[in-house]
Amino acid sequence: MIDRRLPTPPGRRAQLRPGRHPHQIAEHRRQLRIRVATITMTLLAVLMIALVPLLERGEGDASTAAQSDEVATEPSSAAEPHEQINWSDTSALPPLDTDLDLTQHSTDDPSSIWVVTNKARPLSPIDWQPDDLDTVNVSVNRDGERLRHDAAAALHDMDAAAQRELGQGIQIISGFRSYQRQQALYETYERRDGQAAADRYSSRPGHSEHQTGLACDINETQPPCELCNEFAHTGLGTWLQQNSWRFGFVQRYETGQEQTTGYMEEAWHYRYVGVPLASWMRQHDVHTLEKVFGLPDAPDYLKP
Repeated sequence: MIDRRLPTPPGRRAQLRPGRHPHQIAEHRRQLRIRVATITMTLLAVLMIALVPLLERGEGDASTAAQSDEVATEPSSAAEPHEQINWSDTSALPPLDTDLDLTQHSTDDPSSIWVVTNKARPLSPIDWQPDDLDTVNVSVNRDGERLRHDAAAALHDMDAAAQRELGQGIQIISGFRSYQRQQALYETYERRDGQAAADRYSSRPGHSEHQTGLACDINETQPPCELCNEFAHTGLGTWLQQNSWRFGFVQRYETGQEQTTGYMEEAWHYRYVGVPLASWMRQHDVHTLEKVFGLPDAPDYLKP
């Protein structure tokens, strides 16, 4: 832009036409500048109107691209680098063992892998304690929980498989509990919620599977809640329902089985029974140990 305080640059001096007064020339130039400015502004306005749709489309494309980037950064179960196995397909099971001897282990001896304890079947002796407890080696075991040797080894293997196939491991929240520990827990629940309520979700001492050293309460390593039945619908909870038999574990207290087992659903409570029986139960679609061994239902304690 020219600074009008300075002399007119060379080449820009007015060329006066014969017969025209300098004032007429100045007015002519002023009118010309006005027309040029008007035309320029009109062209700019038209150009801007034409560009608006293009700009809006560009913003939309950018937004879509950003959304695509966000989606791409989210984990996708279909693209996980871990091996995905559909063990819910019965073809994945070993050949049906119709000759499994269901009497080969005692259901009464507390040291037996198939011992069945419930409200009608206390352990004998009632304060029995296993002598082969090992600290469980899984992804998370904050309190040093223990299980019997074979159960601890099997849970370790199941944790390793979950990490490999699902991409996350197992947290053990509770394992073996002594008679005294179970007594203290039950009495706490009874004082807080009353005996009837406590009996639905906690065993009286001497009746707990935890006392056998074969049962464990497990969860995800970073669960949204602890010891809640929403666990059944998580990735790990679903994986366990489909795969725990491979390692000799069964979900002991399933939904709809309270009349038989005596306890409400516990999606987190798994019991070690060994691979032969766990796979047999899956093949035969049997959901409780009471049904496996033909034992009476145990909805209530024999003595109040």
